[in-house]
Amino acid sequence: MPHVLAIDLGTTGLKVAVVRDDGVVLGIASRAITTHFVDDGGVEQDAHEWWRLIVEATREVLGLTNEAANVGTIVCTSQYMSVVPVAADGVPVGPVIMWMDGRAAERTRHLRHRENIMVWLERHGLAPFGSDDLAHIVLLHHEYPQAYERAAAFVEPVDAITARLVGVVTANQNTAFPLLLIDNRVHGAVHYDTDLIERAGIDPHKLPALVPMGAVVGVVRRSVADELGLRSDLVVLSGSIDSTTSAVGTGATRPERCGVVIGTTAVAVSHVTSSRADHMRALMTAPSPLDSQYVVLAENGAGGKALEHVGALLGMSPTELLAAAAQAPHGSEGTMFLPWLVGAMAPAPDAGARAGFVGLTLGTTLAHMARAVLEGVALNMATLLPAVEHFVGSHFDEVTFGGGAAASALWAQIIADASGCVVRRVHEPRATNARGAALLALHQLGRIAVDDLPSLVPIESIHEPDVAARAFYAEQLDRLVAARELGATRLRR
Repeated sequence: MPHVLAIDLGTTGLKVAVVRDDGVVLGIASRAITTHFVDDGGVEQDAHEWWRLIVEATREVLGLTNEAANVGTIVCTSQYMSVVPVAADGVPVGPVIMWMDGRAAERTRHLRHRENIMVWLERHGLAPFGSDDLAHIVLLHHEYPQAYERAAAFVEPVDAITARLVGVVTANQNTAFPLLLIDNRVHGAVHYDTDLIERAGIDPHKLPALVPMGAVVGVVRRSVADELGLRSDLVVLSGSIDSTTSAVGTGATRPERCGVVIGTTAVAVSHVTSSRADHMRALMTAPSPLDSQYVVLAENGAGGKALEHVGALLGMSPTELLAAAAQAPHGSEGTMFLPWLVGAMAPAPDAGARAGFVGLTLGTTLAHMARAVLEGVALNMATLLPAVEHFVGSHFDEVTFGGGAAASALWAQIIADASGCVVRRVHEPRATNARGAALLALHQLGRIAVDDLPSLVPIESIHEPDVAARAFYAEQLDRLVAARELGATRLRR
């Protein structure tokens, strides 16, 4: 059967994978993405760079696998809550305003009046918060007026790439979730909510056309196929945000299953049968293409980015830091890393929380600090999992661990010890989202049943909680929560 070419665009890097219909990743190529930090808290990327890197990575993986003739479908997944202004053929006409960009928070303060918030929460499930897609569109209008005028539509990264492939701009209820303009009480909606558009003050003519989730949006353009080194008859499916493909890529396709994915950020994912939210804990759902379900969105905060950032401060690569961490005992001799580099997210959201090391002594070594980073991220996830269990109404005896961090057996064991859950570490974890996108596409094409999806996620190793370490980490967990509560009032800029 024809293979799937899956494009996974993350915050700091992209991956292109060729995936067989049994979930086997035949090959994967990756590239790092440049992020531009500009004045007043601006964070931008260049979608033209994305495309150049996608072409490079696609040609590389096709060369590695020699499978170009056997690829029959292309599908994309990406990070979300970022906005790309595109022309009618999908070519970007301005900068990407990234999800971390809060420059338009003041300009959109009126959207956060109580009446508006209540309407948005009831209909959509998420209200404007100052660095959402609506704020990013307003920012483009005021700071990049030429890009705003030239844009035929403002889309999420996944839809920008899909549009570039087929030459037509579309979105679906899953990918357009960050636009905050759809009534998500209706699963499968293909129309925007006119009242939400009016409240937001958004030009409806600059919104992408909505298609059903999982729809075939077209055939890859011949010029694009030639550029990528592929046949020109490939089918392109409407994509999904990466929380959805994280869930599928870890087999978390039902409420009793949970995936933990640590890439740039750390998330817990699952599925439920109805739209719901717990805003006090920053837990919510988005419509999923799977069986009229909703995917659980539980963003825990910095994950692999914490390791990368601390490593850069210490002049070490993440690989070197992982090697150093293996030399320290569990608990890092009392050294603790507070992982809130982008503020605290679920289950205790606080944008003002800050990261740091505590418990340092004259005996603290680099190995202690390295392991403390892994433990801090794992403990933070351990605070989230009980909240997700309550949210979905299931207890998790085990979780499936994916994302780049799952390449580390040490990190997997620390998560098991910190959470008390059995941790199933996926094979080829870098491909978690790409595999999830491919499996989802195969399901949408009628080639895989939903109940078969978990069995198509290969497992590299299984990590049982260590009883002695579990008791120790329970105390560490209390310390982390106390530090987080302190940070809510004191550990701020």
